[in-house]
Amino acid sequence: MKFKARILTTVLIACILLLLLANCDGFHTVGNGNGNEERLATIQTDSFCINESIAQIDRLQEYFYEGNREFNIYPDYELKYPNWYAGVYIDDDLKAVVLVTDTSSEITHLIISVTQNEQITIERKRYSFNQMLDAIRNLWDYEDSPYDFTYHLDEMNNTVVVTIDATLTDADRSEAITSISAKAIITDVLTFKYGDVYVVPD
Repeated sequence: MKFKARILTTVLIACILLLLLANCDGFHTVGNGNGNEERLATIQTDSFCINESIAQIDRLQEYFYEGNREFNIYPDYELKYPNWYAGVYIDDDLKAVVLVTDTSSEITHLIISVTQNEQITIERKRYSFNQMLDAIRNLWDYEDSPYDFTYHLDEMNNTVVVTIDATLTDADRSEAITSISAKAIITDVLTFKYGDVYVVPD
């Protein structure tokens, strides 16, 4: 049975995982031998960093909602984003990273103003968030595909990852990639995954 994908806000999940793996720069109290004070200070510092990063992302999302307010408050997958916006993620240092297709000073100043962070990290990407969402919307309607597949938006890598059955023969896999790509229409944003192999269609 095919899964019909939904765009989910994965920021909190990613944050929790990163919180377990990474530390944000900050002051760490020296422990008294058992390490409890240092661990507590680390947790407090990380909590501050992650909360601040989430607040910056929330401000950015609210800015996008405001831009759509004259029409309606849409779910995330129906929002129309600025064409310069390419996504956002939280890095290994628990800092928010804003992805853009345009690194002009005007866009940079806008992001700094909205997030209220003069040190916000901004990375340039090829595809806009709108382009990736358009590809996903096209795949939603592919009900009659002879191949099972799932897909999700990978903002950090600026792509839509489509996972297909790893047990397909080479011929069937090639046909699946061709047919799914044709349905997505915007094929450049797709990355196909089967097993541990990732393939970008020609």
